[in-house]
Parts: sequence; structure tokens; C-alpha cells
Amino acid sequence: MALVLASGSRIRAELMKNAGLQFDVDPASVDERSVEEPLLKAGFPPEDLASVLAEAKANDVSARRPNDLVVGADQILAFEGERRTKPEDMEAARRQLLEFSGKSHDLLSAVVISKGGEAIWRQVGCPLDHADLVAGICRPLLSRGWRQRLVECRGLSAGRVGPATL
Repeated sequence: MALVLASGSRIRAELMKNAGLQFDVDPASVDERSVEEPLLKAGFPPEDLASVLAEAKANDVSARRPNDLVVGADQILAFEGERRTKPEDMEAARRQLLEFSGKSHDLLSAVVISKGGEAIWRQVGCPLDHADLVAGICRPLLSRGWRQRLVECRGLSAGRVGPATL
């Protein structure tokens, strides 16, 4: 029996590797938007979206590898009760960071382990609080590679850098 990561995500693989796990990588072939669409129309809450998407990924690979333990994962950002998607460009990322300024949001990270095509374990969670942001800080951070800089902005979300130092 092998441990399998049902994702091509470099970050997820790095997290598992840093945890000392030995595993195979076998990305799921799940169209996330098609899975998500009927759930959104039915009014499912964001935490259920993350869990369902993680399970769909784990079960997809587990069906091909029934004797292995397959880890599927997904993240949904929920802000003021609504699911948010990744910003399309730097300006959208700047607006989103400013909208989050001084408020809380949930980064709902779901992990599901499947065996034999069925989920056998799941976990969902992770609330985050943002420090107040000064409008001028977002553009310089984001302009140096906005997708990578969102990770740096997480330092702001943890309150390690306050408005006075921005």
C-alpha cells in the first residue's frame, strides 16, 4: 500500500515531503468548476465546497489505485459568508487585499483520505485575521510578482506587520 497525493501542486507535495512522508504523486483529473457549480446553485456553504472538492480529487485517484491511501486537498477562501476565487490580475488582487483589511476571512483547507474509491477521513478548517492595511502597500508588493507576493502578504494577515510599519 502506498500513500498518494492526488495533486500536481508543488506546494502540497512540499508540505508532505517536509512532514517526512514518502508518497507518490498522481494528480486527479477533476473539473473543479463542474463539481462546484451545482453546489453553489444549491447554496452549499464554502466549507462544504472545499470538502466535496477534496473528496472528488481523492476518490478520482483512489478509483484507479484502490489499494492505496490517497490524499485529496482543496482550499476555498470564504469572506463574509461567500466563496472567493483567486484574483484574475494584480488590480483585482490589490482590491481584494484592501477589502480584507482589518477583517477576518476563512481559508478553508480541506483534506480527504480515500481508499478503494471511498473517503475514510476528512478535515476542514483555518480561520485568518488581517491587520489593517494601508492602500499604498499592496501595489508595490503585488507588482513584484503578485501571485508569489500574496504569500508574503500572509505575514500581514498574521499581524506580524502593522500599519505603522507599512
